[in-house]
Amino acid sequence: MMLLGFALPVNFNAPYRALDLPDFWRRWHISLSTWLRDYVFFAIAGPRARNAMVLYGALIVTMLVGGLWHGPAWTFLLWGLLHGVGLVTVRAWASVRKRIGLAKHNSRSSRFASVLITFHFVCFAWIFFRAETVDRALAMLSHLLAFTTDTSNLSIPLILVVALGFIAHWLPDGWLEIARNGFVRLPAPVQACALFALAIGLYFVASSDVVPFIYSRF
Repeated sequence: MMLLGFALPVNFNAPYRALDLPDFWRRWHISLSTWLRDYVFFAIAGPRARNAMVLYGALIVTMLVGGLWHGPAWTFLLWGLLHGVGLVTVRAWASVRKRIGLAKHNSRSSRFASVLITFHFVCFAWIFFRAETVDRALAMLSHLLAFTTDTSNLSIPLILVVALGFIAHWLPDGWLEIARNGFVRLPAPVQACALFALAIGLYFVASSDVVPFIYSRF
């Protein structure tokens, strides 16, 4: 990816298409996950990573450090713990499956189910990450389980943006490159009109409240 003439590495690679949690962390915030792997996980596990208990402990501690990297709060710690336990579960299940000789299914339905389970686990963990306190996270979970039919917070522009984001997330990588190259070849007035339309759409979707930049605390 080019920005101001500099070639930057891809930092997010369609993470919500991940088949499992390790795949998610190979796609999500790649610079952070690579740093955690190189400087925390390898430092803890080292050559003893073949030992299951050492491996599992290193995974959990690494994700706890990842949570603390975002801030010294119980919500971030719980988010890191959830991901650590999730990574351990995936590794342990792979070990059990190999031990009993259970073949890994690669059918379209099994892959879809894997993506669906991973997506919902990640979204579940995001509740703790985004909540200001653990109590608020639990309250949100309680509201989710209530299955309310209130749609007052769902506007048509918001639904359209979410739908477009979902579609774009599942487009093959080659299609996005083709669209990018096609936009670059458009006449400047057409590009300006497209960008103006995008800005207008974002204006109608954006909240009128002042939302602080979450990463300013990290």
